[in-house]
Amino acid sequence: MQCAAHPEVETELACGRCETAICPRCLVQTPVGARCRDCARLRRPPMYEVSPVGVLRGVGAALLVGVVIGVIWGILLPPGFGFGIFGLFIALFIGSPIGYFFAGVLDRATGRKRGPVMQSIAVGGLVVAWLVHAAVGGTFQGDLFGLILVAAASAGAIGRLR
Repeated sequence: MQCAAHPEVETELACGRCETAICPRCLVQTPVGARCRDCARLRRPPMYEVSPVGVLRGVGAALLVGVVIGVIWGILLPPGFGFGIFGLFIALFIGSPIGYFFAGVLDRATGRKRGPVMQSIAVGGLVVAWLVHAAVGGTFQGDLFGLILVAAASAGAIGRLR
């Protein structure tokens, strides 16, 4: 018999549900056997399908938490406040847990949604935190500590929202 999608290919395979002839290129292996693409119903898992309302909730949460973290950060460690090379290690050390916490807030605000959209929102919220931190501290220059902290926090958030 000939493959339904590729008539030039001869095959002995058939979909386990609808009995349509399929070739190895069309075959989708499922837990219950080989299926054609239509019967396999390929779709993304629900946690990666973010609705517009979910995006708005995520953006709102990211802005709120970003402003709060930025104000606290700006008061405790103003821009330009550094510890030398030791400060870079501190930024790496505390940045990742901050990103993990930030992703946890987004996780709860959006109903456990994940993926590139949520990762982008998290990184945007962390950049907002850095901007608020710099505004509270009065300068946007010479803040290598802050940039490294944001990079480490972004890596932590992206890892959790993968």
